[in-house]
Amino acid sequence: MQLGFRLLLAACLLTVLSACGNGGGREPESENTALNGQLVQAGPVKVVSADGDGLSNVSVQLLSATTAQILASAVTDSNGRFSFRDLSGGSFLLRYSFNSSVDFDGDGSLDSQVVFIPISLSARATTELVHRLSALDTDSDGQLDSLELGLDSSSSIGLESERRQLRFRHGQLRIDIDGDGDFDSVFDDEDCDGLPEDDRYPGPRGPKLRGDIEAISNTSITVAGVTFSINAATRFWVKNDRNAGSGQFNIGDEVQITSLPAGQGQRVALIIKLKHDSDNPGQNDTEILLSGELEALSASSLSIAGLELDLSGRTRFYLQSGARARFEDFSVGDFVEITAIKLRNDSWLALRIQAAEQGTQPDGTLRVEGSLSSISSAQASLDGLLFRLNAQTQFLLEGGASGSLGDFEAGQQVAFLAELQGGVWTVLRLSTDTEADFGSGGGGTRTVSGSIQALSSSSVSINGESFSLNSATQLKIAGQSAGLTDFFVGANVTLSAVQSGSAWLATSMSIAAPGLRSLSGSIESISAAAVRVNGTELAINSATKFFIGTNEVAIADLFTGVDADVQASFAGGQWTATRITLAGSTQLELNGVVEAIGADSLTVDGRTIRFGAQTLFQLIGGASGSIADIDPGDAVEVSASFNGSFWLASRIEVTATSDEQTVFGRIGLLSSSSLSINGQAYALSGLTSYLDAEGGAAVQGDFSLGQAVRLRANLVGSAWVATQLQLQDELTFRGELDAISATAAGISGLDLNLNSHTSFRLESGAEAGLGDFSVGDYVEIKALQTASGMLVLDLQLKTDSNPLLDNLEIIGRLSALSSGSLSINGLDLSINASTVFLLEGGATGSIGDFAVGDTVKVSGTLVAGLWVATEVNEDTDS
Repeated sequence: MQLGFRLLLAACLLTVLSACGNGGGREPESENTALNGQLVQAGPVKVVSADGDGLSNVSVQLLSATTAQILASAVTDSNGRFSFRDLSGGSFLLRYSFNSSVDFDGDGSLDSQVVFIPISLSARATTELVHRLSALDTDSDGQLDSLELGLDSSSSIGLESERRQLRFRHGQLRIDIDGDGDFDSVFDDEDCDGLPEDDRYPGPRGPKLRGDIEAISNTSITVAGVTFSINAATRFWVKNDRNAGSGQFNIGDEVQITSLPAGQGQRVALIIKLKHDSDNPGQNDTEILLSGELEALSASSLSIAGLELDLSGRTRFYLQSGARARFEDFSVGDFVEITAIKLRNDSWLALRIQAAEQGTQPDGTLRVEGSLSSISSAQASLDGLLFRLNAQTQFLLEGGASGSLGDFEAGQQVAFLAELQGGVWTVLRLSTDTEADFGSGGGGTRTVSGSIQALSSSSVSINGESFSLNSATQLKIAGQSAGLTDFFVGANVTLSAVQSGSAWLATSMSIAAPGLRSLSGSIESISAAAVRVNGTELAINSATKFFIGTNEVAIADLFTGVDADVQASFAGGQWTATRITLAGSTQLELNGVVEAIGADSLTVDGRTIRFGAQTLFQLIGGASGSIADIDPGDAVEVSASFNGSFWLASRIEVTATSDEQTVFGRIGLLSSSSLSINGQAYALSGLTSYLDAEGGAAVQGDFSLGQAVRLRANLVGSAWVATQLQLQDELTFRGELDAISATAAGISGLDLNLNSHTSFRLESGAEAGLGDFSVGDYVEIKALQTASGMLVLDLQLKTDSNPLLDNLEIIGRLSALSSGSLSINGLDLSINASTVFLLEGGATGSIGDFAVGDTVKVSGTLVAGLWVATEVNEDTDS
């Protein structure tokens, strides 16, 4: 134990004893008082290099017993003598400082010791004293474990007793009050910190006060609302460093203060002890490990990878070799490893900062190690720091083996590799192996070339080997920056990668000479500017050629829903279709509304279809008719074939006349005999049929105000009578507007229709108009799937653009399904390893349990502008 430290503190207790019996607290009476003293060796003690009995080179200070102010200083000479002149009479503290001179605890190292002795000096007198220092082996174990400091019996110190002794033994301070050679008082020092455990002791030293520093300067410190003065006698303790400076203490640090009264209700801090240290943080401290480049650095804080950490006297600096360094050895741009803890005010304090070798992790990323506070499919909290998870996040187990989200739970010690994406830290890799190497070390880098065999938003397969992709992967075609959608299965690429654990991460992927790209599939949409085939969008320009078979046609002769072969070239940073050819059968099935009728043709939704003698006309119910039975506004179903020059209808069937209408919207008014949709009233009768969203039978009571519905009605006289009322699945989208016009809105790559009944609202819910919206606005859209596309019912401004809110839920029938994507209600979503498939009742399934035509509920999230399916559920009521 450090005996001198306990002596330092506990001996101060004697001031009250000497003050009570020897005139303590009296005003000074003279300036002619003097003190001559000598410190001698009386036992097996070796101090500095003194010969004989005198203990030389010992620092001696005289302090005021009430204010702890240093009044005089001296150093003992070769005979151990010192002298103070021109003093005032009164009560004082005499402090001896032995500079690393005695091995009191027997550990082979010299221990610095400081001892306080209370004395009273008579006015107008010269006091002579001799102190004898002994170190004793009180338990006879061969080690010095107790200290005795006594007065020579021939000395006289004012009104004090002729002899006084102090001794430590087994954590106890023993005091010979009356100088009779027997120890009279014992104060327990159970924690061996040099202070008696009974804080109620009525001496000049008050109770120990513990709390956080609220304010600190060169002259005062405030802790827990109490302000103490600081002077030259104040000592600052940091772990084993009992001679620390005030500069190592900062606001927010937890300290313990021992003080002395300073008059007029004031107190002077005698000892300020830091209660935590940088090498051994308290068990309640939350600790994390960070690495990266210093982005900002000041005397009080630093910034690394977008995170701000505080600096304090507890912060330690180290060179790459592990040798101690200084704050001045570091600057912005240095690559470092930092150990930090979370403080009570939720700020982070850097405890250890060590220079590290650049390249221990990929550029632009952050490695964090710590305990998982919480984890879900969307985000994880590490010791209070929030990180986003997405479909690209890799889950790794010990040794780099692949895992899944289910392998992680709160409380685990993990390592993160995160990247700043859109202002949000996003986890690239999450590992239970806290020693995981996420950098380029070990396996280094490599370059491979070959044909893409499989491609998703998070990985690419080349030559039978899989490589991870992330937002930092550089993508180029013919030297031009490209997007992931510009790459395709079959393309010949060159890929560079770095090893990350047991996996390889692609840092770049390029197509040197793109040539022509060929793809086949169903035309999903087509306009004068672009065509979309099997989820791939290609530009169209004036050089694009259109063919049906071997016949060149106009773009107006192409239809959605038919199969086509497309050739494209890469130019201007995008793929542009050079040739689009309808493939296989040239048969066409078209549903739409008749816009115009000519002598030998009719226009259906902008497409011209010829008819002739061989064309079969059918009316509602299947009865035969003629072109004369068809009017503009009638809904028709057309079967046609291309005869080499134009589309010729083989069958035209009327599915709804202009006296019949189908409307989509919300129920505005509802009674047992009528309802209104979009402001139009419709009568309900005993012939009205009711269906649920999946087409099953329903009853009138299943419908209520505000529900989204599809209604079919016939004109009877001057009134519309509902023939069928069906509930509709309402879709919700959130994102930035890509486009906005009087008839359409674009969001997240989707095109949606607007009509005169679309409602516009502000964030508050107040009504708005089309003019209140513009491209770039963050909005929430409620829409229905209709025969002519998505119809927007509500369009509302939103201020929250958190990417984690970009999600949707759709119920409908699967129109397409493959290992990499699915289509539902006209919306395409990609599928990856994180997509969850659930069966009826919530049981886990696989993609093989689902097929085109199944009714499912699909949950999706927007990742880098593409919709990714997070869950496909067979149970649509879950």
